[in-house]
Amino acid sequence: MKLLNMYCVATLLLGGLMPLFGFATDWWNAPGSLSKDAAGWLQARKARNENTDAFAAGLQQGLKTGKGFSYLDQGGNSPTWYHPPLVVEPFPGAYHAKLYDLAYQAFLQSHQLRNAYRVAWTAVHKNPDNRHWRERLIQVAAWLDQREEELRQWRWLAIHGDTAAQATTVTMAASLARPDVIVEMLSPAARNGTLNNKNWKSLIFAYGGLGQPDKAVADINAALHFRQSHFLLEQKAYLTYQMGHIEQSLAALQKSTRIYGSTPDIALKEAQLLTMKGNFPEAMTAMRAAEPKATLGDVNFWHLYAVLAWEINDHKVALAAEKRLYLLGAANEYDLQRLIMLTQNSKPQAALAIARQGWRQFQIPIFFFESISLAANQTHWGVLAKLLKAIPRDDPLGLRRYPAYWIAEARLATGQKDSPRALACYAQALDMSPGDTAIQADLIWLLIDQKDETRLRALLIGDLNRPGNLRNALISAAQVMHRPQLAFYLRNGKVDSPDAILNQADILSDNDSHGGAWSLRRQVAVGMAQRIKQAHKDGGARP
Repeated sequence: MKLLNMYCVATLLLGGLMPLFGFATDWWNAPGSLSKDAAGWLQARKARNENTDAFAAGLQQGLKTGKGFSYLDQGGNSPTWYHPPLVVEPFPGAYHAKLYDLAYQAFLQSHQLRNAYRVAWTAVHKNPDNRHWRERLIQVAAWLDQREEELRQWRWLAIHGDTAAQATTVTMAASLARPDVIVEMLSPAARNGTLNNKNWKSLIFAYGGLGQPDKAVADINAALHFRQSHFLLEQKAYLTYQMGHIEQSLAALQKSTRIYGSTPDIALKEAQLLTMKGNFPEAMTAMRAAEPKATLGDVNFWHLYAVLAWEINDHKVALAAEKRLYLLGAANEYDLQRLIMLTQNSKPQAALAIARQGWRQFQIPIFFFESISLAANQTHWGVLAKLLKAIPRDDPLGLRRYPAYWIAEARLATGQKDSPRALACYAQALDMSPGDTAIQADLIWLLIDQKDETRLRALLIGDLNRPGNLRNALISAAQVMHRPQLAFYLRNGKVDSPDAILNQADILSDNDSHGGAWSLRRQVAVGMAQRIKQAHKDGGARP
């Protein structure tokens, strides 16, 4: 029932309610019209994708290189935060707490930060368990931009039970590109299932920086023993996909769907993996399950939905999805090509409008040639003339180098009753493609219409063993020239359509072979009677 309701809503949205939203009556005249009613969806989608892509790009780079992210791996170029470590000579003699404290305070008050740093450094090394001096060393190290020393001290505090220090250590390790420290801090909590999603992201990124995605997956699997998590299953799917383990990635996504239900994002990823395996029907099933939750902003979802519907030959669903993308203004060049193929027979005027939109938007030859062909087929001579005249003089795309351009020029000239121009254009097309029988057939039909027997006779000279489409044109030409014997000769060849058989019967009749003509006509009549009888039989068998 839910799917039925969604179908009704989609039908109203894409059909009956369009005038209420200011759409044109004919949807193909309103590309991009839906986006006006979804203000902000494109910006939100862009922001979401940028956030996701930034994380994914960094992780993927780490996986590809197998290197860490430390400055030593950056071609010797130190980052802006880097300052060489201070060379420290410890103070000689034994440690005395009051003396060291007094010296530290004195150096601070006199702004001798290096000496204060030396005092704190010496105190820490002579009293490694003294937290107070470690905190002082952190403070003075920060003033002197000794960030690596600062990180070492925060790490020690974190390892020795300071939970606040652990968070600071992770933050600083990320800024200093020390993924090894991040892993050391977060992996134990990850494996016992107590790590939050924000820190999980840092941990996964760190494993990527170390080139160890397998260890990230191992930590995720350990955490999943304690609790199920939509976030962790999604991260596992991503990591295993990057590692080339398609089955594991698919299993993680499908488990997430079973536990938490289908969402457009998860269904999209699941369908992409199934498509990689060539399982288009199952991929379409995954997409259908998430369709009720998909919004106008889920453009990637609708792109794949349209492709899958096309692949499984569900052209009705493919048309609805492609129309949605077209009306959103989000259709890419392949969407428009499919939309043309889906509409060119049932709605040729829509196909022409879509082809022209593709030509305006993408400026690639396929849409130009689709446009001129559809315009010519529909005898829209004004549109065809406009398309042809719009080509720049220098023709940067080389459109005039294709026979299809000159065929369109010839058809335009024919429509404008300019026979000399049409003949010249057909000659130009044949000069480019001498063996193209379709061009030859068009030229013959033009000469037949003009009753130009001289040129027809010239075309009939030579090899008469022509393909079927050209042979039919030649037969008609022979009949126009009142040469029934030539038509009879040309009729040889296998024919199976009723029209072709009846055409042969006419030729036989013209050659005084009335018996043969009668037999062919009887053959057609018997075939038609059998088809009618079978149609009645099939209709009666239906429930």
